[in-house]
Amino acid sequence: MERTRQSSVLIAQAERARKISVGKPSVEETVKFVFADNRSQAVPQLCIVSGTPLTAGCRTIEDAHELALMKLASAVSRKAAYKSLKAGMTQHDLRTW
Repeated sequence: MERTRQSSVLIAQAERARKISVGKPSVEETVKFVFADNRSQAVPQLCIVSGTPLTAGCRTIEDAHELALMKLASAVSRKAAYKSLKAGMTQHDLRTW
């Protein structure tokens, strides 16, 4: 938690150095609440808003190259999981692998 707080302080210092003291910076939706909360506490005059309207469109359309990379990643993950299986393992064992 202290490390997160320190990161937020560094962000606040960088924003002040760039004279960013007002506005509505956005936070991408997968960012953990604690990061956004610490940032808003470090620079309270900034109004942190959801970045979903900016980032959602980036996730909706994949070109052929991106799709090929996703398929490759899936195949590699399946092979690694299959190779790690041992007799007597449960689904939970595989999930925690």
